[in-house]
Amino acid sequence: LPFVPWYSMGRLNVRVVQAKGLDDDQTFGKADPYVKLRCGNREYRTTTKNNDQNPVWNEDFAFMIADDNAVQIHFDLMNENVLVDKKYGWYPLSVAELYRGEWTEKWLLFYEHKGCGELNVMLQAQDFGKLREEDPKPEDQDAPVEEAAGEEGAESKPAAPVAAPVAAPENFNPAPESAAVTIQGDVTINVVNNITNVSNNTNNMAPPAPAF
Repeated sequence: LPFVPWYSMGRLNVRVVQAKGLDDDQTFGKADPYVKLRCGNREYRTTTKNNDQNPVWNEDFAFMIADDNAVQIHFDLMNENVLVDKKYGWYPLSVAELYRGEWTEKWLLFYEHKGCGELNVMLQAQDFGKLREEDPKPEDQDAPVEEAAGEEGAESKPAAPVAAPVAAPENFNPAPESAAVTIQGDVTINVVNNITNVSNNTNNMAPPAPAF
């Protein structure tokens, strides 16, 4: 893959809200679910909710996106066990259809899950994504139509409705990573939770001593 500098990447904000209808195949007790999120080479996980088939998390995460047309974020529903954690199901979600700056809510139906388990997430393409067209004028309020492929005069059908944005989640606060990466020199590059901050050290450097 080509190298993509950090300053040209977009930020994807994600809130894992809740899951419902999780299958319970344990011999003793109920499921102890958590969710793993993967995007590129970055991976996070929620906390574990013990003995809960309808867990509520409301936990926040952030990823840097190099190519929003190709990138997917993977959600793995896991059941925590004493020896080996079991994968209950998974869902790959493309970020290509997100609108810039808007929050979108989705219910994801897991693949390879025996029951009807669903995961509720909210996503925001903070500084990348599709742009909405300007609101139509009052005289243009009729539903747009799409021309059917084929010969001229073919029947038309209404265009698919565009999903409306949802309200931003309260107190969005991405979980910190276990460690930060700091690179020092003429500038200090500090990366925490995939968010990069650059500070110029040359302004704070003492002037060179005069040569004799």
